[in-house]
Amino acid sequence: MDAFEGPYSKLYNWMSEEEIENGARFAYSAVLSTVDRYGMPSSRVVKLKKIGQEGVVFFTNSQSDKGNNLAVNPNACLNFIWQRGERQVLVKGRVGILSELEMDGYFASIPRKDQIGAWADHKKEMYRGFASFEARFNHFEDHFSGSMILRPDWWQGYCLVPQEIDFLEGEEFKLHDRDVYERRDNIAWNCHKVLP
Repeated sequence: MDAFEGPYSKLYNWMSEEEIENGARFAYSAVLSTVDRYGMPSSRVVKLKKIGQEGVVFFTNSQSDKGNNLAVNPNACLNFIWQRGERQVLVKGRVGILSELEMDGYFASIPRKDQIGAWADHKKEMYRGFASFEARFNHFEDHFSGSMILRPDWWQGYCLVPQEIDFLEGEEFKLHDRDVYERRDNIAWNCHKVLP
């Protein structure tokens, strides 16, 4: 993780506390909400790979519903939900695609089986059930046997650049504590308390 300031420091601290209590799988997972060209919302859990001053980074198949939605409407929201302290964080902003260098570098760092899985997960191929998906995996495992696996074009990295980060911590009798940080045009963050 990068050095932090402002709301990123609070987000990182909450994530670290959740990781200690419940593990990284839960600490770094969030619900990504996107909207398609017709205004229909869609949500899916994603695992975050990096948080820094530039934003929140995740990877996904660009041919998936979320990838297609982001191509037509880059506005998105990430929702973290943690058991510790009944905490929630909403991160709203615009999503951009990482550089080829960044995507290739990260792809090279993931386990080989995950790399093969990325090649097997080609959304433009008709899905004929798990057996055909498993056969595709086995095909690419044989195809890349003994060689380096390059990143498929459709496996992309995205960075959500926050314009608003909303922290909510649960309290008894619904007297929740809520801080909202807002920023426009990359100017300094403004923080204010709001009713839950």
